[in-house]
Amino acid sequence: LITLILSSVFILIGGGKFSSKVVLVVVYFFEIVLLLVSVSSLVFHLKKNIKKEHYQKYYKVYDLVQFVLLIFLIFFFFQTFVLKTARVSGSSMEETLHDGDLVLVFQAHDNYKYDDIVVMDSKNYPDLDVVTLEPRNNIINDGYYVKRIKGLPGQSIRYEETAQGLNFYVDDVLVQYTDNTYYSAILRHLVDSSDGVIPKGKYLLFGDNYRNSKDSRVFGFVDKKDVLGIVKFRLNKPGTIK
Repeated sequence: LITLILSSVFILIGGGKFSSKVVLVVVYFFEIVLLLVSVSSLVFHLKKNIKKEHYQKYYKVYDLVQFVLLIFLIFFFFQTFVLKTARVSGSSMEETLHDGDLVLVFQAHDNYKYDDIVVMDSKNYPDLDVVTLEPRNNIINDGYYVKRIKGLPGQSIRYEETAQGLNFYVDDVLVQYTDNTYYSAILRHLVDSSDGVIPKGKYLLFGDNYRNSKDSRVFGFVDKKDVLGIVKFRLNKPGTIK
């Protein structure tokens, strides 16, 4: 009953974002099975008319099943709703994170701040076409991206053309310079299409390695529902990440 209640609470506060509906259904199924086994065990315990040898035989079986299910659920509860390990692939977050780094992601986190490092689900974010600025549906991204939040809902955004390229500002703070024609076109589009304000429930995510990162300069704003959790610790090089 406790695991069932905790699972429901963590879903309400934003946990379990990495998990598909199938995984969540399986976890809930085993939680309900554990609850039924526990209730049955209690019934056997309370019934006085069961012969002692029968009671001992069945109670041992119930006790073993309870123990196995409980261990299973404790592990999958944390993996499904609270913490998730992820391995960094590529160089887009250097020098903060490197290819192969193993990080710990807190899923039950909903209050994201500027400069937080987060994991996003990229499957709903095809690259934008540099000419039409429409999604290029023939280029479908897949998997999870680790990026840094450089723009929060409600913050102002603007760009400034220079002889060398384009400067991009969030709340009048320079967060990006690019001389890449494609990146510049997307950043202009983000400002012009949003009237210079990041929409409600949207984020700007950039990689720390600006010259080698697929991020909001390629696929635009990211919905809050697709931000899966916050990265705080690196397991292969213990310590907090800033």
